[in-house]
Amino acid sequence: MQNMTDTRPDFAKRLEQARIARGFKTAKSACEFFGWNYNSYAQHEQGNRGIGRVSTQYARAYRVSEAWLLTGEGNPPTTSTDSENNELDLEFNRLVAEATEEDKLAMLPLLKALIAARKR
Repeated sequence: MQNMTDTRPDFAKRLEQARIARGFKTAKSACEFFGWNYNSYAQHEQGNRGIGRVSTQYARAYRVSEAWLLTGEGNPPTTSTDSENNELDLEFNRLVAEATEEDKLAMLPLLKALIAARKR
């Protein structure tokens, strides 16, 4: 049997790891959720194209540091083993996916305020 080693660049492996840790089983599901171009994203995860120009966007979406995503510096993402948290994320993602643009515009200020209050 031939050894099937992953020869992708490290950043591509970390991008996939971050996606999975964030709860997206497939690249397509992440692209649909975040509104990213699937072909471009797939090339990033495959390591065919660098991610320098979109690394900030991916890091924010996947809740990892940009440094870790690009270089491996710092802490990798953690996958929640708490099924209640995973269920909450899945339900939230499902609802957001069904929301209209108007719904999203209405929710955005509330989410921003909640996050800002937590950081104080």
